[in-house]
Amino acid sequence: MDLENAYDKIYRYVYFRIKNRTVAEDITQETFLRFISQKGNIHDYEVKYLYTIARNLCIDEFRRVKPDSLSEDYEHIAMDS
Repeated sequence: MDLENAYDKIYRYVYFRIKNRTVAEDITQETFLRFISQKGNIHDYEVKYLYTIARNLCIDEFRRVKPDSLSEDYEHIAMDS
């Protein structure tokens, strides 16, 4: 598998998890940057390792983004029931 093909696969993997094009592009780029900084040579890449880095970055993104809290109106309705 060539590098371009690997980049596309990692991007699609991240995009379908995150559902945000900009964030998926950033995570994909960060995946390859972290891989290069750890391995030193991009030509010796292992696809499984790239997926592991991407998965961990997606998990970090989910942890970073807090879900919207319930509105006060909804909480009031739920208490009345």
